[in-house]
Amino acid sequence: DIEEARRALGHGPIHVLGHSMGGFVACQWAVRHPQSVRSLIVVASSPRLYLRGYLRMFRVLGLSRGRAVATGFGRLLWTLLRRAPEEERLAALDRFYDPIYVGDLRYVDEIHRASAAAATPNFDASWPLWWSQRGHDVVRDLKRLRLPILAIVGAKDAFFGPEAEVWSQIPGTRLVVMPEVGHNPFIEAREEFNRIVVGFL
Repeated sequence: DIEEARRALGHGPIHVLGHSMGGFVACQWAVRHPQSVRSLIVVASSPRLYLRGYLRMFRVLGLSRGRAVATGFGRLLWTLLRRAPEEERLAALDRFYDPIYVGDLRYVDEIHRASAAAATPNFDASWPLWWSQRGHDVVRDLKRLRLPILAIVGAKDAFFGPEAEVWSQIPGTRLVVMPEVGHNPFIEAREEFNRIVVGFL
């Protein structure tokens, strides 16, 4: 879809920014269509997704956030078992993910609003979407292509933060780890995020 849109708009090689799962998509597009890539900006994402990321996540969470995740999981499970309406399931999913992905909880409401405005939420589609990416690993391909890549990761993003060093294996990559920031650096530290991206471009 990215490639067809690029062609339809009549562009040559383009800069592409992908966030989270969008980062997976951007990486996979770049590997399939390297001649179409001017640069790749990947935010709160990884060139590889594997089980160890879930295990290392708890190191970043710490005790209090770990308890919050466990409590959130309990609420989510109870919501699912009683077959709650879609809106309640999505809210329970947010409460489960907030301690994992939000670095500064002052921004949690803004992040929820932005997420709701960006897409039509669909709880049932979220699990198959994650499962479809279980084989995501483009490290070797990106090493070979030597593209200009900017990787931005929040240090308090409990899932992608521990995996940030994988970017250092890929030549041509500038890795920026933003302290005190979670999964949405463009909300939690927007001025600094914009400065980094514009400077790279």
